Amino acid sequence: MKSSLFLALVGVAAATLAARAAPLSAAGLAAAARDARLAEIDPFGTGYGEETVGTWLAALTRDAARSISWSGGRCRLVRPEVARDAGGSGARCGHATIHLKRPKDSGDVPLVEVYFDKPQAGAKAAPYAFRGLVRLPDGESYARFTREFEDAWRERFPPPAR
Repeated sequence: MKSSLFLALVGVAAATLAARAAPLSAAGLAAAARDARLAEIDPFGTGYGEETVGTWLAALTRDAARSISWSGGRCRLVRPEVARDAGGSGARCGHATIHLKRPKDSGDVPLVEVYFDKPQAGAKAAPYAFRGLVRLPDGESYARFTREFEDAWRERFPPPAR
């Protein structure tokens, strides 16, 4: 009787640890990316305080974006030839796809990604990097930092005179 109870408790504990260590779901990655603080993913960004990626991106894109859709899964903005942009094996990201009011064509879809560490047992996956892509007149701008993305966005979509 005691051994059966012990084995049952061990089984429950093992299942709980496995669930905590499991990769985030697509919806979980999307929500975590939207709620990540800019200060967590951009070591050079200053003055962000507690501002989240979702709040920052909505404010930055409000004049040119029809909507922003959030998803999660494998990282898309990877460049295997550049070690720091390779994304590692099985890298997981939250994605913000920006749907423009007036895209140049069907492929004109800016994208932002927040990279996440692999979760450790009992801990949440921590956001650690930012990547963004915006099409400019002379090609695509691949941004590793939020300020780079802001600069590219404002080059493509200058703020209206107020």
